[in-house]
Amino acid sequence: MWKEFEKEVIDAIGNGLKGLGIELEIGNFISEPPDKMGDLAFSGCLALAKELGRSPRDIAKDLRERVLEEKPKYIERIEIAGPGYLNFYLDYMKFSPLLLKKVMKEKKSYGSGSNRGKVIVEHTSANPDGPLHIGHGRNAIIGDTIARVLSFSGYDVSREFYVNDAGKQIALACWQYLKEPTKPVGKKDYWVLDIYLKANRHAEKKDITSEVSEIMLADEKKERKIDPAIRLLVSSCIKGHEETLKRVGIEFDSFTWESKFIRDRSASRIISMVEKS
Repeated sequence: MWKEFEKEVIDAIGNGLKGLGIELEIGNFISEPPDKMGDLAFSGCLALAKELGRSPRDIAKDLRERVLEEKPKYIERIEIAGPGYLNFYLDYMKFSPLLLKKVMKEKKSYGSGSNRGKVIVEHTSANPDGPLHIGHGRNAIIGDTIARVLSFSGYDVSREFYVNDAGKQIALACWQYLKEPTKPVGKKDYWVLDIYLKANRHAEKKDITSEVSEIMLADEKKERKIDPAIRLLVSSCIKGHEETLKRVGIEFDSFTWESKFIRDRSASRIISMVEKS
């Protein structure tokens, strides 16, 4: 609807300039004026002053009369400001009922765009070693908002959660789980957190760095003993994250596991490419 008003202003100015024998890229001179000084402003009179050998204000007066002669639909009034600006005021009494009618007709789709293209929005992507905290909540809401705005604008949006399952934290939790296996109880991300905290307490008393590193290397090779344990821990934690996020209306289309890019050698290929370049 606003574009209709903007088009009317541009067309009316264009017709007025034709009467003066002038052609101009009007859109380049249209802007939003300061608060309470109209809804759209035209600054082209200043650019035409030299060409016409007249003052910008004189050109603005002439153009204003020509525009008003056309009895525009949405323009309530036009005022001359400064050295030669034309400030256009929208007729809200005419415009508002039409706008409300359009909103009532289109309902939730009102204001949506027609952009095309695929967009992947990756957000939240918290480490799967425990429940989400307030920082994750901030990222989740910002990410989901961006995804919703892009989707409403017409893009084909895919929401992705990048799962960091190849880090030291998960290997540490796996070390503890293999040492003292337990079954998932309660909300599963809290179950994983309990295992992770126990591992950290052990690590404070005894250096288990080499054992944790061995687990990380074994996981990269997808060893039978390690892979199922890490998959259980990570997938359990992610289910807990999903449960929390669904409470605020946030869902994902895909979960991409970091280990995939290590196991299929994607990471190695990219490092090799970077080294060669």
